[in-house]
Amino acid sequence: MFTRVRIVDGQSQYDIFCIWGKSALKAFREMGIPADSMSVSESMRFVDEDTLTIGFNMSRTWAVENVRQYHFAWLVDHPVFHAEYFMPDVQKIPVNQNRCIAGCVSEAWTTCGRILYPGRTLHFIPHASSLFEAHEPDWDNRILDVVFFGSIQHPEALLELLKEKSGRFWPFIASVMNAHTSAATYQAPDYLLLDALLAQKLDTAQTIIMMNAFFPMIDQYFRNLKRLELLRGITKTPVHVFGNGPWRRLGLPDNVMVHESVPYREALGIMRQSKILLNHTPTLMGGAHERIFDAISNGCSVVTTWSDYLKNQLGTDSGVRFYDPLHPDGVEDILTAVLDTPDKGEIGRHAQEIVLRHHTMRNRVRDIWELANNTWKAPAPHEHLSACPA
Repeated sequence: MFTRVRIVDGQSQYDIFCIWGKSALKAFREMGIPADSMSVSESMRFVDEDTLTIGFNMSRTWAVENVRQYHFAWLVDHPVFHAEYFMPDVQKIPVNQNRCIAGCVSEAWTTCGRILYPGRTLHFIPHASSLFEAHEPDWDNRILDVVFFGSIQHPEALLELLKEKSGRFWPFIASVMNAHTSAATYQAPDYLLLDALLAQKLDTAQTIIMMNAFFPMIDQYFRNLKRLELLRGITKTPVHVFGNGPWRRLGLPDNVMVHESVPYREALGIMRQSKILLNHTPTLMGGAHERIFDAISNGCSVVTTWSDYLKNQLGTDSGVRFYDPLHPDGVEDILTAVLDTPDKGEIGRHAQEIVLRHHTMRNRVRDIWELANNTWKAPAPHEHLSACPA
């Protein structure tokens, strides 16, 4: 069906998208598939039946001019954060669902999206390393014990905003949040909220509206609250934090050193100087953040929030250590144990072999190419155009 690829280089706060785009271009070209990159505005001029366009998140212009493009949207956020794509009739944007499919980086998020938005095409396409070669996992010349990349918002401010926005629904929202914090083990807040809404016997539209309105704020609150608890609980091991937000005003221990946020290409270099990447992505239980794959490729050990997917992919001998995001008080002991582990280099090389074999952009673009060509084996119909003016 397709003979070439066009990567849509959209505007985003995540500079990682630029690195991914270049890595994807290289991988497609290695496969012998002509590939180029262009801006959103440039891409609108082309409607080629043999061309697949790819964008990260919603990196494209949803306009009448390009509704005939075959487009794959690779979502790095929960589908609820992209309601404009999944609910085009409500959002009033022109989406030709016959020519758009989406991939999601978490298997659990993918399932949740299919429940919420039946009839919309959503596939599990996990994160990947943008690197195609590994760096020696030798710690002799690594000057940083532990690094952490991530932003922070003040949890109390987020909670007050959630209470304000919830209004008369606050008692219901509070009960869902209490169920999350009182669970013996981590329970994903998206499924807790969805199950609670379904128990209310709401119709589909009401359930979707409530999920879209409240899940992003619940997710933000818990993610920032537990991220802060994690860093406050490490009182001895030197940790270098790189990220935006009021980190310096949140009472971190003296051993936690805060630096300004850095571009992702610089973060890759910092990983090569570091022994351990400490990662906190609690909602990605059904996937793995690209930082993990890149850190392993760069020779770092990894300590991260629990992920069923990552555990299954890397096995028990990869050296990756997990912790419960609800109870991060034991993380310092894990960091100490990793720093004291003998044969770290051999363990690191084993993990790198797995990542380079199965989890680079080469693997993902092959999956996307195969998925798109299997989905559109022949030119797709385009009579149905959601939210498109007559």
